[in-house]
Amino acid sequence: MYKYFYSIIILTAFFGCQGVKDWNDQKDDVPPAPVSNIKVESLNGGAKITYTLPADNDILGAKVRYTFHDGDTPKEIFASAGNDTIVINGYGDTNEHDVEVYALDKSMNVSMPVTVKVTPNTPPVEILSKSLKAYPAFGGIYVTWQNPIKESLGISIYIEDKDGFMQLYDTYFTDATDGKHTFKQFPDSTMTFEIVMRDRWNNHSTPLRETMTPLYETEIKAIEATTGKVLWSSYNASSNYRGDVYLATNFNILFDGVTWSSAMWQPIASRSKAQLPAPDGDIFPWYTTIDLGVEASYSNIRIFPRDRTSMGPIFSAILPKDLEIWGCNNPKAVDTKLGYAENQKYWTDWEEIGATGEWRNDWVMLYKGTLVLPSGISDYYDGVVATPEDEQYLINGIPYEMITERATETFRYLRFVTNSTNTGSSRWHIGEIKIWGAYKK
Repeated sequence: MYKYFYSIIILTAFFGCQGVKDWNDQKDDVPPAPVSNIKVESLNGGAKITYTLPADNDILGAKVRYTFHDGDTPKEIFASAGNDTIVINGYGDTNEHDVEVYALDKSMNVSMPVTVKVTPNTPPVEILSKSLKAYPAFGGIYVTWQNPIKESLGISIYIEDKDGFMQLYDTYFTDATDGKHTFKQFPDSTMTFEIVMRDRWNNHSTPLRETMTPLYETEIKAIEATTGKVLWSSYNASSNYRGDVYLATNFNILFDGVTWSSAMWQPIASRSKAQLPAPDGDIFPWYTTIDLGVEASYSNIRIFPRDRTSMGPIFSAILPKDLEIWGCNNPKAVDTKLGYAENQKYWTDWEEIGATGEWRNDWVMLYKGTLVLPSGISDYYDGVVATPEDEQYLINGIPYEMITERATETFRYLRFVTNSTNTGSSRWHIGEIKIWGAYKK
């Protein structure tokens, strides 16, 4: 035991006299050898550079130094010693550019540069801009584009001033793959627009130049202003044959001008009252069709819930959750001799009767979406709490923006397809519907 004890003392004393070794990497001022075996592959808006690092023991990695335009402040990209490739992105042209490639060691010494030529392929922003399309919209223009690579983009719109020069009006920023945006607040007069796509490096595409007239927007009224004639109807004479809902209350409540009232329009979609060949119960989807009496194009629709503040939360009114709106001018006539089920095979999507849903081939979809309140909730159930902002959103009327590509098409009949409601019951508790667009000229 004593032998081991004295051995430890002797070893400790020996190493203690030697001092503490500095295990940090030693610094020097000797630059590494240059990179070698450089290869360049052209990319859209960039280049991929591969290389071989020198065999120095203290090599840290490589860097490239480049500019997009003469006179710019040089940019640098670094790569560690575990890599042999650096990718440059952001060129806005297909010109030849110089790039300097360096080796770098752990003392931050830099090798002599090796200059290579890179010639980028067509920039992504120019390729993506080929998908830009513009359409007249109500009070503006509607622009669509495709962005499958989810590039961060700015979509800028320019308008021609009185001197014939194009001036920037607005820019919309997005990385959406299926891009769409409406630029608004334009008069309904013929104007020249340029739409330009811009990427994060501030490269601009070739402008898309269009001359068009933004659409005039007005409220599509249920009552004719000059004659007082009621134009809207529930198209109810043949509703059961189409599988449309049974109307439990007066249709005229929909357009009596009172948007916030305990009185309501309540269509009931129970099986027996809708003349379905099945027992009573909720069924989805359910349908209701309105004849507006005149052809019109549509920009947006607002549905106002029934005022239930005296009997429960505002959001407890039964409202469409997943909703479609379709338009048509010449609906297929029903054949009463065939009975309910045979007509409904064309007019519905109900699997219970082997329906074909063929009616969708003869109608045009104008809207499809899901009700989401500002707080993010979509369903009403015991315990759910709507925020004051949610309640004001409902009082103002739930907005449904129509598909803008259809803005110039006119339809007389609207069909509402309710695929679900906020409570799960197949009916609506609503007080008013307001529709905006433009009458057919």
